[in-house]
Amino acid sequence: MRLVLALDRREIVSLEIPVGLASVWEHLREPTLVRRWYGWDRPGIDDETHAFTDIPTERREVDHDATTHTLTWPNHDVLAVTAAAHQPHLTRLRITRRSHEALPVRFDGNMDEVDEDWIANAHLQFALAKRSGGTGGR
Repeated sequence: MRLVLALDRREIVSLEIPVGLASVWEHLREPTLVRRWYGWDRPGIDDETHAFTDIPTERREVDHDATTHTLTWPNHDVLAVTAAAHQPHLTRLRITRRSHEALPVRFDGNMDEVDEDWIANAHLQFALAKRSGGTGGR
């Protein structure tokens, strides 16, 4: 039997977004932009906005010429966006979660609804690229 650490991580989605880091980060933190990211008005949209703007812990790291901003939720889901100074109009978005073995809910091997939500919501790439014409501008 394998010992599973609570910190075992798995990548849910990784995207390269042809937009600058500042614009991507703003779309993850500003309530009006988070609301627009979801793209519709519906019951519960304020909860979704709150989940991005108020609940996660925010962190910023610089490693050589790359800057990474992360959001970490109480359930240990992590969304990270990274860009390098030598590629200022390209941002990598990466979402990771704990391994299925470390989650409190037993995984049936078929579909993880939270994973699917993360993947669907990562369409931020398309909203930002379309809005900026793919140039990273505002």
